[in-house]
Amino acid sequence: MKKNLLISALIIFSFLIIYSCGKNPASPSTPSDTGDSATYTATATQTPLGDAYEEDDTPAQAKIIYSGQSQNKSMHACYENDWIKFTITNTSDVTITTSGTTYPTFIEGYNSTNIIPANMVLAGGDGTGPATASVTDLAPGTYYVNVRAWNYETGCDTFNYTVSINDFAPETPTETNTVPAGTTFTNTPTPSADIYEADNAYTSANEITNGETQTHSIHAWDDEDWMYFNLTEESCVSITTADSNYCYIDVFEEADTVNSSFTGGDGSTPAVIPDYCFVPAGKYYIKIRAFNYEPITQYKITINFAPSITETPTEEETATYTYTTEETATDTYTETPTDTQTNTPTPWPTDVYEDDNTSFTARTITSGINEYHTLAPAGDEDWFKFTIPFYSSVTLFAQSDDQRYDLRMYLYRDYSGVLSDVAHVQGSEFETYIIQPLDAGDYYLKMYDNDTATGVFYNMHYVAVYDTPTITETITPTVTITATVTPTKTLGPDIYEDGDDVYTGANAASSSPNSEIHSVYPASDSDWFVYTVGGTYTSRIYFNVDGSQDDTIGIYVYDTEGAPTSGGYPDNYLSGAWLGGANDNETYFDTNLSAGTYYVKIINSWPIHEYTLYHEEMTFTITPTYSITQTFSVTPTITVTSTITMTPGAWTAVAYGTPAVSQHAALASNGTDYSWGYTQSNSKIHINGTGLDLSLEYTKMGKRWLAKSAAYDYIVYPFGAGGIYARYSGDNWLSSLGITVGNGSQPCIYIDNETPYVAYINSDAGNSVTVKSYASSWTTYGSANFTPPVSVDVARLNTLSMDGYNDAGTLKLYVAYVDPNDENRIHVKWKNGLSDWADLGGVAYNYDVEASSIDISVINDAAVYVIFTANTYLPVVCRWNGSYWTDLTPSLFACYSKHNSIHAVSENEIYVSFIDTEKDKAIAAMYNGAGWIYLNSTSGYTSPLTEYPYILKSAGSIYSGYISNGFMGVYKYQ
Repeated sequence: MKKNLLISALIIFSFLIIYSCGKNPASPSTPSDTGDSATYTATATQTPLGDAYEEDDTPAQAKIIYSGQSQNKSMHACYENDWIKFTITNTSDVTITTSGTTYPTFIEGYNSTNIIPANMVLAGGDGTGPATASVTDLAPGTYYVNVRAWNYETGCDTFNYTVSINDFAPETPTETNTVPAGTTFTNTPTPSADIYEADNAYTSANEITNGETQTHSIHAWDDEDWMYFNLTEESCVSITTADSNYCYIDVFEEADTVNSSFTGGDGSTPAVIPDYCFVPAGKYYIKIRAFNYEPITQYKITINFAPSITETPTEEETATYTYTTEETATDTYTETPTDTQTNTPTPWPTDVYEDDNTSFTARTITSGINEYHTLAPAGDEDWFKFTIPFYSSVTLFAQSDDQRYDLRMYLYRDYSGVLSDVAHVQGSEFETYIIQPLDAGDYYLKMYDNDTATGVFYNMHYVAVYDTPTITETITPTVTITATVTPTKTLGPDIYEDGDDVYTGANAASSSPNSEIHSVYPASDSDWFVYTVGGTYTSRIYFNVDGSQDDTIGIYVYDTEGAPTSGGYPDNYLSGAWLGGANDNETYFDTNLSAGTYYVKIINSWPIHEYTLYHEEMTFTITPTYSITQTFSVTPTITVTSTITMTPGAWTAVAYGTPAVSQHAALASNGTDYSWGYTQSNSKIHINGTGLDLSLEYTKMGKRWLAKSAAYDYIVYPFGAGGIYARYSGDNWLSSLGITVGNGSQPCIYIDNETPYVAYINSDAGNSVTVKSYASSWTTYGSANFTPPVSVDVARLNTLSMDGYNDAGTLKLYVAYVDPNDENRIHVKWKNGLSDWADLGGVAYNYDVEASSIDISVINDAAVYVIFTANTYLPVVCRWNGSYWTDLTPSLFACYSKHNSIHAVSENEIYVSFIDTEKDKAIAAMYNGAGWIYLNSTSGYTSPLTEYPYILKSAGSIYSGYISNGFMGVYKYQ
């Protein structure tokens, strides 16, 4: 939940709590001296949340507290009990304390879950503040401790606090020689095993919770301690250790407990992982071992995590909150009489490296280390510094996961306090980098986002590599040198240098493995290859990279449309990837390319001594399963351009509309024939070239407003004076079906056996969705208003769409919508025959993106497809496979999009179209079961100034309707 909503809810909840306990929030009570029980109610106190240990309100729910541990907890409600338990294996002295609050607390401990006075072993608290309870010579066993507010019976104190227990585990070091072979230490005192043992494998890991500190030991040289934690949402994770001998941290995802996701510890200081952000929700394992395999008598480990993305509330009326889950002396809340909050979202939080906004506060960056940073708030700068001890090849590489940002990089050299400009780059889309040799010296790097209206998340990678001189072999007279050059493993530049450092000197990409051996040397080197895709249809290209197992190779593909950039690269970057260690042709990068010439660039952050690159091509040809000869009758209102020839693999115009001001192009098919239509402002709807004089509100039109049955065409539209109307061609469009469907916007229509079904955003019911069917009148189909309120933000264009199918006599309808209460993400409801409307698997795209321009197409209940624009940027395609949602988003669709359209014919034939808003042209593509291929061009198949594309397949042919320069057009792809 967003922070502003959380704070508002907490304020309301605190006043409800005070009221429920009989307190007047306007009249704080004080301790009574008339014989009444003392109360300690604070005025306008922010009620804390339930802590991470809930539920722990009974002895049976008690949570473990370990020797020497502190836990951050809260009294978040009246009559709250927090139960903990501990186990001792030797007779021990035990002390339990509370801290971090001024509220009085009480502690009582028992030797069993049978809570009677005879079983009490310790108690503490006198009503004046935090409590302490101690006991000496406590026998081995498990004990249960209750912590509560002192005025539990008569008051309603709610507060955050910390409960701690002393380090009661005795140490019994012994002498041992059990050390690994080859180590330099012997006769190391071995501490006793800690209370978490045996935890030497992830299968026996103990849980560590947010804010918790645990005390462990590495009691033998090969001991490992495993823990686990759970994230309920994407988070920043911090793990710290404090120990007598340094340890090493590995963190693993639940699905892979072999390859660590992130690590910490270098043997020079206690191991730390500071604020590793954007970790997805899930279960994770922590493995701790001694860095040098020296047993560790005792170490403490603490974990903290918080959501990666936060929002900063600002108030129209001043409201100040101080709230923390850590130890805080007081919880302070002050307010003015009116507490009205306005929220300004911050896309990314500030990173842990701040303040690093100037060269004076620059952070030292280490060669070979990846760091995750944010440029937030807008206008932020990040400064780095590093020292080159000798002449080196240096790579400075910054990469963001979103190409909307305009990352800039400035490199300076420090000459006795004066910074001299060395290089600056603008970068391209996802990446910004400087790769060049540098002399020995001190350097500073400045990163900033030229688009100061947004924040940026990026990772920074810096590598400095000393260029080892090429070893030249001395040839004696007895050696015979032949003219034949055989490529061999090189420790320097390959035989293709220096001409292939720019794309104009690119070598033709080979189609034979190992026929050409290349190197990236020095680290600043780049190799360019050129490749030509022949034929008419789009091809799938496998670029195989065969290098050593330790190589990580960057491969990028460009096309030649447009002029080269100022950096000397082709204008249009299409796709790319960093490929992991490769050997025996195991690593490859595949992409779909239509006919044309393309350039491939190979780079790396350090020298690659040997690799080969070659390509394999697989051409997909669409073979119709049947042939339909279609005859078009052209009425006088349709202008057919006879100069356009129909060539295979090209779009050909088949129909045009006449008015100069048109919107909302739509197509509909009954399988054997199709119809087309569009709106003309608020005065007309045109169907197949015939204009209907209707009063409509075109700004409230839906995506699927046109439908076609076996016999008739149907339309649905918002009436200009209010209400939603439907008509059909059965009476030549003369009258409406019924009176009105209802009141609202974005109506969509679906026809099942000549029965029309209309979905619309019901303005009479808070903008929830209602579906109605028509027989002799309009009746509600299933429950009315079966969705939460749907977004009617005009900037999101279409936020409702409907499709369905008839499954052996059972109608199944599906409604996709944008839910503003779930951060404007896309959801789908469906109705299976007589069953009522139900959720289809929750949110369709489980990432923090806002949806607009949505559409839906259905084949069956295991093949439901939605398309939408994510955050006004990337078109995203998702499929419901009968069990869960999957992402089919093509990596090539890297453009700003709107007016998305989708038509699913089969699981291996899905068509989409949308507007590339940077080019104002329509893009069309098909998913063939193996990947996406463009229909004709990556840069659009229409003239600029295009709107409202609509795509479908009818009678074996692909059609696209669109509005270009105010005119409706229909294209056919052959």
